Amino acid sequence: MPPLDPGSVLVAAMGATAGAGLVDAAARRAGAGRQHLAFVLGELMAAEPLAAYAVGLSLHLASNTLWALGFAAVWSATGWPIAPLQGALFALVPWALGALRLPERVLPATTQRIYPVRGEALTRLLSTLAFGALVGFIYRPGS
Repeated sequence: MPPLDPGSVLVAAMGATAGAGLVDAAARRAGAGRQHLAFVLGELMAAEPLAAYAVGLSLHLASNTLWALGFAAVWSATGWPIAPLQGALFALVPWALGALRLPERVLPATTQRIYPVRGEALTRLLSTLAFGALVGFIYRPGS
């Protein structure tokens, strides 16, 4: 079993967050109406748009780093193969929890007007699967 490698986890989390962000951006461009998660998170804490985006992006990256660390801990403890498919399967856990964590009814009214939620569930699933698959692809302990 390979030991847990925090540096590789951080690189994998950053790369996977960027990849999932590209899926989100492509869905918004295609008209899926995906909420910009980083901005929505930040908007709950800061009124100024640039500050809201910076705060939200930081929270999003920190959260994804914790998930990637959890994936790596499972891989390290069990000896399961580290691969995109396993990462995508692991990512179903945060996706299921995300459906409970940030329902549309708790978002501020201004956010709901600016970011319609059509196509939200499918886009969230695709971006989460992309995140998990990229963690499995990028994470390489000891390299």
